[in-house]
Amino acid sequence: MRRRLRPLDSACPALAFRHVSLHAGAALARFFESLVALSQRLAAGHSARVITLGGSVPYGNNCFRPSGESYRACSWPARLVHALRGAFPSATITHDNLASGGNGVVHILSTLGIVLRERTDLILLDSLVNDAWRSGSTQASQALEALLRTARALAPTATVLVVEAAAPGLGDEVQRAKRPVLEHYKVATLDWKSA
Repeated sequence: MRRRLRPLDSACPALAFRHVSLHAGAALARFFESLVALSQRLAAGHSARVITLGGSVPYGNNCFRPSGESYRACSWPARLVHALRGAFPSATITHDNLASGGNGVVHILSTLGIVLRERTDLILLDSLVNDAWRSGSTQASQALEALLRTARALAPTATVLVVEAAAPGLGDEVQRAKRPVLEHYKVATLDWKSA
């Protein structure tokens, strides 16, 4: 009998933000099939490279843990990768957190060719805050589509996970403009903003 993998269950503690767990956020998730495929490769012991793209939130700005971890080591992507390593101990998972304060999807697109010159298996993208502050809905949605098309050309087997995280009321218009692009390309999306 083949066991059905539940790839993100062990990552729940890593992604808990106050009273919001991954289980609560999963109700607001779309197109997670590509993440299941990635988890099956990890369960088989394959290696994976994870990259994080975005602004100060995925960078871990002002994140400090009692254990002494801070910034990138404390960020939600670092905690997710830590949980994935625990869930798939036979897999070698490397992580490059390339997020930096102020990076929106327009800036990220301009450096994507350099970022994806190495094989990449999972791209974590969290740019909603900076897209709202810097780009606006039309420019951000156009840049997102160009980013997804470029990623598919340069890293055709990579899974993209877009995390939409912003304070209530911030980025609503940009999020609405980006949603048709994410749905058209069936990009795995976790809507922490609504959660």
